[in-house]
Amino acid sequence: IIGWCNWLFKKVPIIGWCNWLFKKVPIIGWCNWCNFCSLVWGFSAKSNIDTLFRKQKKGLRAVVPGFINYRYRDGEIPGHTKPHFADFGILTIHGIVALNAFLFLRKVRHFPSEIPKSVASTLSKDSPIPGSTHVSCENWLKSYDNHFYRRSLFFKGPLLFLSCDIEDSLPPVSFLTTKSHKNHVKGNLLKIQNEGEPTEWQSCNIPLYKFIT
Repeated sequence: IIGWCNWLFKKVPIIGWCNWLFKKVPIIGWCNWCNFCSLVWGFSAKSNIDTLFRKQKKGLRAVVPGFINYRYRDGEIPGHTKPHFADFGILTIHGIVALNAFLFLRKVRHFPSEIPKSVASTLSKDSPIPGSTHVSCENWLKSYDNHFYRRSLFFKGPLLFLSCDIEDSLPPVSFLTTKSHKNHVKGNLLKIQNEGEPTEWQSCNIPLYKFIT
């Protein structure tokens, strides 16, 4: 099969071209970095995440259909992007970080076979779960709310259960597989993202703002 694929790449130009494109075009690599590395950098300083959000909005303005003011010009601010995020069902960079964190926590708790044991063991068994409160997690907060863990997934990831009720509102079917869980969590994040003023971003649209500084 490997030899057949190599032959096909040589004989069918478009397939070889696509293979070259995936290696050369930075945006494709950026998408992989954004989705799979956000568990590492996603809970850093708010200013860092907002910088990526500005880049994300700038990129969206460049590809949406029709005319949209791309940058600040002659006293006119760049075009609003919130309606386009809603129309195309796109999560903001904050939503991507939250979604991947929820998926990681779900795998650790309910699908440990999908991740290495060494990774699953990094999350404390006393960390918050859906329905937890600050009172019930008091000992965990005392142990992990320090300079070593404060900006990491292992502290701020479980805090999602204390700061928003996304998991509490999921239907039972969403817990059968990780794919179903991902789809339902993404749907809830999109609902939160689209609430309030239709054109202006508000803090209520971004659950991460409740505990990143």
